[in-house]
Amino acid sequence: MCVFCDIIDRKQKAFILSETEKTIAFLDIDPINEGHVLIVPKYHADSVDLLPPDVLAELFKEAQKIARVIKKTYSAPGYSIMQNGGEFCDFGHFHLHIFPRYQNDGFGFNYPQGPFECSEAVLNKLKENMPAEKLEKEDKDRLKKQLDFALEIDKEKEIYRQTHLSNHGRRENDAEHAWHMAIMAYLMREYSNTPVDIKKVMIMCLIHDIVEIDAGDTYAYDTEELKTQSDREERAKERIFSLLPEDQKKELTALVDEFNNYETAESKFAHCMDNVQPLMLNDSNGGADWIEHGVSATQIRGRQGKNKLGSKVLFEYTDDIIRRHINEGHIGE
Repeated sequence: MCVFCDIIDRKQKAFILSETEKTIAFLDIDPINEGHVLIVPKYHADSVDLLPPDVLAELFKEAQKIARVIKKTYSAPGYSIMQNGGEFCDFGHFHLHIFPRYQNDGFGFNYPQGPFECSEAVLNKLKENMPAEKLEKEDKDRLKKQLDFALEIDKEKEIYRQTHLSNHGRRENDAEHAWHMAIMAYLMREYSNTPVDIKKVMIMCLIHDIVEIDAGDTYAYDTEELKTQSDREERAKERIFSLLPEDQKKELTALVDEFNNYETAESKFAHCMDNVQPLMLNDSNGGADWIEHGVSATQIRGRQGKNKLGSKVLFEYTDDIIRRHINEGHIGE
């Protein structure tokens, strides 16, 4: 359990000062001086050396802005910025302290027993571990991994689902399904039961079926295939996302897991899109896919009923469609 992740997900209350795509800033619950702010990345890591470069850049851009706000608000002659990493990061999630400072405010650092050397020998010791040319090679390796993953997921276009395209077209593929879901999520975000991070929802929509490159498509109403779906998809997730650099593997697999766990507002709304999109297509085709597979209204409602968790408005829309198809004789109770 991470307190800061809970604040980001709005599971825990905080006095939030600002929020960006990658960061959130809120008041410290135990301030050193009034106006003490914590800036936290939405990416979970305990140290600055583990943060992706884009997250780090946005974090310090936000720190500069908040430092100016603190100076202006408190007419403070200065401020302090602090951060502890690794085992000394008390919450296990990187956070940057910014607070106003005043003459004789009582705050200070207690230095360890010394003295310690400041010499060329110390400089050379540190230089031995500086990345230098090695960094360029690591950047190239990182790009290669990202491109390898990008090429691998092209295979998603070859995974065909049971749902057919509108106008009685061919079966749609996973990539088309994911793209369609993501666009729908953006357009219909206003119908989510609670406000959501729409970028997060859209990424979930785009990546949730990548595992089917290995695991294959599991039809929503195939009871036998559903028994082994989780095991197949876990193995696929490990292989495919391991093609990425470690930080991006961790980021994207966490989003897949969040989607599958069905607990956050974002995952519930993304699941709603996963249900509504194929139902919309099937409705446009006169319920042909349900008729072909002999799917009952009870089965459909068992799946579509969960839409209520993400959007009561879209639940009502899907329930009206199901009732109409029952009345038209396309599906039985």
